[in-house]
Amino acid sequence: MMIPNRKFKRQALRQFCYDRRSPSSSSQWLCCNFVFDDKASLGRHIQTSHEHDLLQLEEQLAHTAQKQQLDRNQASSLTKRRSEKGTSDPIHIECNCDPTKHRVILFYQYVQVKDPEALAKIHVERCGPEGWNLTGKVRIAKEGLNVTLAGTLDSIEGYMDWYAEQLQQDQSLLSSSSSIGKPKDDFFKPSQGCRHVFSDQLSIKTVDEICPLRQPSITLDHLTQQQHLQQKLSPSDFHQLASKAVASDGPTKDMVLLDTRNYYESKIGQFKNSITPPIRKFSVFPSYVEHHRQSLNGKTILTYCTGGIRCEKATAYLRQALSADTQVYMLDGGIHQYLNWVDAHPEVDPLWQGKNYVFDARQGLTNDQPSVISCCQECQKPWDTYLKCHSSHCHLLILHCDTCRQGASYCCEECRLGQHLRTSGGPGICACERLRKSQELDPIIPA
Repeated sequence: MMIPNRKFKRQALRQFCYDRRSPSSSSQWLCCNFVFDDKASLGRHIQTSHEHDLLQLEEQLAHTAQKQQLDRNQASSLTKRRSEKGTSDPIHIECNCDPTKHRVILFYQYVQVKDPEALAKIHVERCGPEGWNLTGKVRIAKEGLNVTLAGTLDSIEGYMDWYAEQLQQDQSLLSSSSSIGKPKDDFFKPSQGCRHVFSDQLSIKTVDEICPLRQPSITLDHLTQQQHLQQKLSPSDFHQLASKAVASDGPTKDMVLLDTRNYYESKIGQFKNSITPPIRKFSVFPSYVEHHRQSLNGKTILTYCTGGIRCEKATAYLRQALSADTQVYMLDGGIHQYLNWVDAHPEVDPLWQGKNYVFDARQGLTNDQPSVISCCQECQKPWDTYLKCHSSHCHLLILHCDTCRQGASYCCEECRLGQHLRTSGGPGICACERLRKSQELDPIIPA
């Protein structure tokens, strides 16, 4: 039995007195067929004749307060940062799990979510230790869900079945027209990997955008219009069109491949002859397009990203920002789906080269014909395994091979000496980052 403290005893007594006010007089109280003209006499009566009732009310008030606090704590956990400011997620994994007995899924769905907090709480219950015991990251907004989860085959299969069947039919959470709209493997994009790729952590949050572009003009309606859906290309159609873009690599070509990912992703893997913006986060993509509007206007633009979520918003934005004669398409299912298609068609000469970067400790996925397109920043040896700059507040991803890695690794001399903390660019802006930002303005297609 819960033991209420003095606070709830006082609240219970006040509530008990309040409920016994006389309807005909504000200075009288009615209880047990008696009329009381002052609170003191009413209080003595309650203490002697209603001790049990008073205790029940105290417990009820204490229980309500406890539940409200738990709800506040849970609501806070659904919005707080995943890790402490100034820290970042691990990018290496060491475990002895059999990868064939585990899976990682990576998927998104742009769909009207009626109650993001309620759906997040359901994910906490179902995906946590008392449920499927999954690890990963779940982001939920009114515009949809962005999910990467890892676990045993049975647990992942259980989640996929629930999401594809039960959740899609729950009209209290999702819009009535909700459906995954494609085979489960195409939608959830499973790949080998165990729960340790997310450092045994499960992060579930409600957010404003599941993929932050920070352009209020790009709404859920734009992403579900028929025109938008029709301009998604299957891997085979994308390959056919992209082959033309790769073959005509002159400065005035009418078709271009545009990577919508970050620079460190395209550095270790990209489609041949792609435009690879030197951006560090997706919300900078609109300003990058604005800087290079004239170079992109009137072109046929083939966009791609990891699994498709960024291209959904990027293509919608490009159609708004560029001239009416610009044709914009996206690779449906992203690089992940293209690599699966290539593996299923060994006769195809793939246009992809390198790794498909993923945001977990695996760092990247390849097809059956892996290649390395990046190199060690020190000795130029082919290398595509990232480290993090050891400097506090920097954490930039760097490529140092095992031979060149001696002790702590730094992205530049400023970080090694701690000078980045005193630059005019502000804390954390080192020489590498200043150079990258300046490259955002470099011409992408020669005039």
